[in-house]
Formats: sequence, C-alpha cells, structure tokens
Amino acid sequence: MLTAVQLKDNEEAVERTDRDLTELAKAAGSLNKFIRAQAECDALKETATTHTDPVLNALEPLLHGRVGEPLSSDEYDKAVKEAQERADEGIPPGHEDFRTKEPELAAGDYLVWVQLMAEARHRGCDVLLVTGDVKKDWWTNRGYDIPARPRAELLQELREQAGVGLYMLTPSELLRWAKDLLELNVDEGSVRDLEQLGEASADKDSEDEAWTAESLAAFMDELMRRYPSRVKAIVAAAANGGFVDRETVYELAGYDETRRLRGFTQPIGTLSRDLQAVGVLTGGEPFLLTTVYGHATDPSWAKGFRIPSGVIPLLRSKYEGGELWQTRDSGEAVSEPSDRS
Repeated sequence: MLTAVQLKDNEEAVERTDRDLTELAKAAGSLNKFIRAQAECDALKETATTHTDPVLNALEPLLHGRVGEPLSSDEYDKAVKEAQERADEGIPPGHEDFRTKEPELAAGDYLVWVQLMAEARHRGCDVLLVTGDVKKDWWTNRGYDIPARPRAELLQELREQAGVGLYMLTPSELLRWAKDLLELNVDEGSVRDLEQLGEASADKDSEDEAWTAESLAAFMDELMRRYPSRVKAIVAAAANGGFVDRETVYELAGYDETRRLRGFTQPIGTLSRDLQAVGVLTGGEPFLLTTVYGHATDPSWAKGFRIPSGVIPLLRSKYEGGELWQTRDSGEAVSEPSDRS
C-alpha cells in the first residue's frame, strides 16, 4: 500500500522521477501512435459513408419490410409517461435508466417493450429478444455460472398481455446457438469480443456513481446562468424533503396558467451532456430532476418533480440560509429572471 511521500527536497529522487516520467510519456505516446495507425489499417474504407458501408448494405435487404411502424405521437407520449410511473415503482424494464437519464431518453427500454408486446399480440407467437443490455431491469442473475434469465415480471406481463412466452439471449449467446443449432461458421473471436463488451457494460452499470460537492456546484452554477427556474425548482425540492409540487414550480418560475410543464426537465439533460463533454461530469450521476406524474386535475399532468435523496445534503450545504432555500411554510417565493432562450 502506497502512502504520501515527500520528494521535492530530495534532488536525486526528483531527478529519478522526472526521468522515469519522461520515459513513460514517450512510451505512452509511441503506443498511442501505434494504435491509431493500426486502427487506420483495420478500418474498412467503404464505411466512410452509410451509402457504401458493406455491413449496412447487407443488412438493408434483410430488414426491408421487417421493421415495425413507430408509435404515434399520442402513443409515444403515453408510453413515456407510463415508463416514468413504472420507474417510480421499480417495474422493469428500463427503470434503472431513470437514475441517470432524462425521461425521454430513459424511456427507451420501455418503448421497445411496448412495441414488442404489440407485435407479440399481433403475431400470436413466442418472442425471442436479443439484447446487449445486461442491466438488472432486464435480467435475473442466478450466479454460480448459471446463465441469467429474463425478469419474472417480464415473463408474466408478456403472458398476460399477449398470451405468449418470452425468451432472451445476449448477442454472444445468439452466435453460439447459431453455430451449434444452425451449423453456421461463427468466428470465435467475434463471440469473445461480444462477451467482453457485455462484461464491460455490466461492470459500468454496476458502478454506483454519485454527485460530488464540486460537480454539483459546477452544474448548478451553469444551470443558474442558463435556466434559473430549474435551479429554483431543484433547491425548493431539496428544502422540502426532495419533492417540489407543480403549483410551487409555477410560482417560482413566474409561469402563467397557460404555460405547460412538458419538457421542463429537458435542460437538465442538455446541460448534463454539455458538462460530460468537457469532463466536468462522468455521465454516471443520477438524473437531477425527475417528473412525477398523476396530478389530481389530470393524471397526464406532472404533479411535481423529485430530486435524488443523495444530493439533498450537498444542496443544503450550498443553499441553506440563502433566498432560494424556502420550506413550504416560509412565505412567498422569490421572483427571479426568466430563463434565457
């Protein structure tokens, strides 16, 4: 185990360290150059555009007429709302994505599931779903080298909705079965590559990354510059146990009654991606402001917004005692400038 070591006053140690660091930098640079050159050699020149990509050209006739129609606008909105409600209850699939993504992106797994069930009802046959998503909201891991199986909730829901069975394989498992049952010539290297990708994805998903005081402060400061109403909503939620209701958001943001709250959380996702691009965020932080549906007037309306419980102490440290930190019984909300375009 390494501990802190003082080297700055030891001339010989400093010289040795500088020399070795220089050699390491040269080695890393040489390796990077080699990898880039190898990548250029291995790249298929035909893949520069989608019109000449040989893989896409081979897939297009195979997929022609076999891709379903997209959901209508109303069906899509309904499905996104359902995805959020299911995520609140921890119902698979896709509820894990709501920890780190804005709702419309997080709802992707459930959108797939909705269309899968519709197609199963139409065809009246069992379903084989091939997916590289190995998160626990799709699979039940049984351990001891026993293959994972689909979540029991998914099996039951598909049986209830379409009267058929569900089977699931990862891409690497599909290739192995294709080799054994269909007697296809499958490259073992391709199977191993897919297995490694699945393992890497599982490792990444198992990481429980959290907001830090530094990353949250940077995020909130930039959010205040761009969208002050979102900062007010987040801080109000922190001051009141993690939830801010619809009426308070309207008051804090200065919205009139004709203004809708649809898309209110989208700037959170936009800013998150911007800060990931410059290295301020890792991309694993829980999504900061989540819509909670089910308003008494209309269940399709948001009744409020929720923040992750883990950020409440950090927000308290940053904002408590300031004008934005107001509990429900602390009086009128402070009016601030409108969001800029």
